[in-house]
Amino acid sequence: MERRVRIGAALLVGLVLALQLTSIVRRAGREPHKDEPEYLHAAWLMAHGDRVYESFFEHHPPFLFAAFEAVASDDVPAYFVRARLVSGACALIALASFAALLWRVRPEAAPIALALLFIAQPLWTDGLTAARVEPFAMAFFWLGAALIVLPREATFAPGVGLGLVAIAGLWSPKWPLSSAVIAAFWLLRARRRVVSAAIALALVAVALLLLRSIAPFDELWFFNVEFNRLFWPMLARSQDALREDLHGGVRFLYAPSVMRPLTMLVVFVLGGCAWFSERVRERRLVVLFLALAVASLLELRFVFPWPVLWPHYYLMWTFAGAALLGLVPAGIEALLARAKLRYASEVGFAVAAFLVLLLAAYVVAIAPFDAEHGGTYWVSQRYFAEHLRPGDTVLLDIRRHPVAARDASYYWFGLGSESQLIRRDPRAAKFLPPRAPLPFCAMLRGARTSLRYVSAPRLIGATPDEARCFQQLLGAKLLHRTPITDVYEP
Repeated sequence: MERRVRIGAALLVGLVLALQLTSIVRRAGREPHKDEPEYLHAAWLMAHGDRVYESFFEHHPPFLFAAFEAVASDDVPAYFVRARLVSGACALIALASFAALLWRVRPEAAPIALALLFIAQPLWTDGLTAARVEPFAMAFFWLGAALIVLPREATFAPGVGLGLVAIAGLWSPKWPLSSAVIAAFWLLRARRRVVSAAIALALVAVALLLLRSIAPFDELWFFNVEFNRLFWPMLARSQDALREDLHGGVRFLYAPSVMRPLTMLVVFVLGGCAWFSERVRERRLVVLFLALAVASLLELRFVFPWPVLWPHYYLMWTFAGAALLGLVPAGIEALLARAKLRYASEVGFAVAAFLVLLLAAYVVAIAPFDAEHGGTYWVSQRYFAEHLRPGDTVLLDIRRHPVAARDASYYWFGLGSESQLIRRDPRAAKFLPPRAPLPFCAMLRGARTSLRYVSAPRLIGATPDEARCFQQLLGAKLLHRTPITDVYEP
């Protein structure tokens, strides 16, 4: 039976990987998430000679922009497709590395966990195949973890793995406690620790030199650490932001339903019982996923400062939870065996088969993704390419931001009252330029603008008087509708 289980599990892992690849390719032309234009715009600016943090504002690590700079193009739809294909390739590396770790515990655990990740939309299908940093960071993290844990004869692989996990933090520093868990396993795994540590340090040094070639270290520190320390508490105090964007600060609002804390408590206990299963080949990996679940929960609660966490913040929590759910059949089998009940192994196999078949059926049911190459964003991009000229002033909803065009500020950071508050801090004086004196009503008299932006004036610091100004200009026919929904021009 063991051989048939391994063959079946391998086929199902291949199915999920193939479906994930299909979703990456077929959905690469879908409408952008509101963060994607920001990232691709930054990369486009860098490809045209601008310097991140100096020529334009950003508050994210620059490796992502450097990666997309290589595929930047004035053909915006093609640019999105290329960037998403690169992100999708990294997502597949993360997925395969994660599956390899689970396979070492129990082969049937791998397809269960992968199927759960695949159906956790939009976390996996949209989030980890979108043009954003998480696919890259997850690829480095899980490939590094696999290199530390999996090799039978640990030589240089653990050092390379530790270096990759550290570099994942340079892409996106969201998971420090989870990285510490992997580092602890490196301490247990590495035999020649001095050599292994030297390899890891060398890889990190190369990564830091690459970072320094993009931006000075003081700018990197301010815009990725200090600025966010100033920004997050201010955002948390904003009642408008809490009400309209952050949904009242509800915790676990965007976590997959099966990954809510109370559910995960039961899963944690049942998955942990897999330690006692006779068929588990490497018990230390059960400990690894239990430790990652605890670390990622602590990160959600204490590390991330946002009042409500967006879906991509739950990635590590969902990976660890999916792994523990994959170990539940082994845990049930172990409990039955310790209770000296007959057919414990058969019951465990039946539970695993049921979960695998249920998840496989659901995965296949949602697999035929639409290509989704149409949409208003692509229409607006063509319109801007045809009509936008150097020197034009445009105010837009961020979801319509033209990627292949220069702008004076990053969305509302350059105009809103929030930026004024940040500039008052002495730490910001060295890096943030003075706020430009841009009277809102004067801008509207010679600008194309979006009614959505004016109807939500808190985004750009506009007052109700300025919103009324827009209505007066519209009534006086000084602004006219364009073919783009909610966009007006003089």
